[in-house]
Amino acid sequence: MHFCALLALLIDDRIQRENSDKPIDRDRCVKIALVHDLAEAVVGDLLPGELDKQEKHRRENEAMMSFRDQLNSPCGDEIYSLWMEYETGTIVCRSSRRTLTYKLIFSFIS
Repeated sequence: MHFCALLALLIDDRIQRENSDKPIDRDRCVKIALVHDLAEAVVGDLLPGELDKQEKHRRENEAMMSFRDQLNSPCGDEIYSLWMEYETGTIVCRSSRRTLTYKLIFSFIS
């Protein structure tokens, strides 16, 4: 979890310049990197094929909703929202020719 966050933190000005047509929100990447595996603290780090994807997502979503509800604050809502962005591959940035997702970013840095 922290390894991804450190790599996201290393997104520097050079990388930003090289990707000027599809800007990367470094702070958001760091936040997502910190929460993207948080559900595994409850569900466990499952091996591929150990559960079908729907059941894995159901368990992880339940764990993240529990975190959100226990925090009962805007911070809890943000953590859940960030996790859902990662989990669903929600669009992080757009350009006229290309769409980039957080999952795509993390495929390069993790």
